[in-house]
Amino acid sequence: MNRFEWDGLRPGDVVHVHDAGEPGPARRGTVVFLTVRVRQPNEVGIELDDGHRVVWPAPRTVHVDRVAQVGTCWRCADIDRRALATT
Repeated sequence: MNRFEWDGLRPGDVVHVHDAGEPGPARRGTVVFLTVRVRQPNEVGIELDDGHRVVWPAPRTVHVDRVAQVGTCWRCADIDRRALATT
């Protein structure tokens, strides 16, 4: 996600988060916290849908909901490609 998109996130926005420590598809979550910062990217807290855990990811590990996005995330596309190859 680029800086313009990242700083445009607001509470209630649906996003997908890649967990750097856990391989696999991005997890769906909702923006719940937002700290606006000057001359730096905002801090964004995202509550993951698989529980009540809030993460504070880096912008490059987040993308908007895939349904609303034109194109796909290269990480998600790679996971989908590998899943199709094994079936």
